[in-house]
Formats: sequence, C-alpha cells, structure tokens
Amino acid sequence: MLNYLLLLPAAGFMAWWEGAEWTIQLLLNALGSAVFILGYNISVLLAYRQVDASQVTSAEYTGLIWAVALGWVLFAEQPDLWFLTGSAMIVIPLVMIGIQQGRRNRHRIHP
Repeated sequence: MLNYLLLLPAAGFMAWWEGAEWTIQLLLNALGSAVFILGYNISVLLAYRQVDASQVTSAEYTGLIWAVALGWVLFAEQPDLWFLTGSAMIVIPLVMIGIQQGRRNRHRIHP
C-alpha cells in the first residue's frame, strides 16, 4: 500500500506534465486497477505464510500465461520472439522444479 501511496504524486505529476485529460472514468479505472493489484499483493503475501516460497513463485508466474492469453484475445497482441524467449527462461526452470518436487514427494510417500 505504501508503494502506491508514494507512486501517486509522481504519476500525477507526470500526467500533468504530459497534458493528460482528467476524467472521472480515468480515475475510476485507476482506482479499480489499484484495488485489484493491492488485493493480489495481499493474497500473495498471505500465501507466502502458508507454503514454501518456490510454490508461491511458481503460481505467481502463471499470471504471465494469463496476461499473454488476455492480450492476445482482447487486444490482438502478438507475442514476439523476445517475449517468448524470456518467458521460456522463466517457465522452463519452474516446470523442472515442479517435476523434481513431484518426484521427491512420490519417493516420500512410496519408498
């Protein structure tokens, strides 16, 4: 929450500097975005209290997949090679960690 409170004056100044038009709709969209992001951040912090950090991190990066899917469907964005390369550098190690943890858990259950 402190992050958003400190960012608001800077964002307001930059919008004023650029001559952005101020409308109620713009402010409501910004408020809605801030509320959802803050809710997400709180839920992630609560998750870190419950499980290992590697599990939360893996779940957090699934948001990357949803962002691409929504961008593709709603905004007709096409992921480029740089995006796919960066995503692979994040997703492939997480999948490998998940497979390794799954094997480790199976060995604990069925020795």
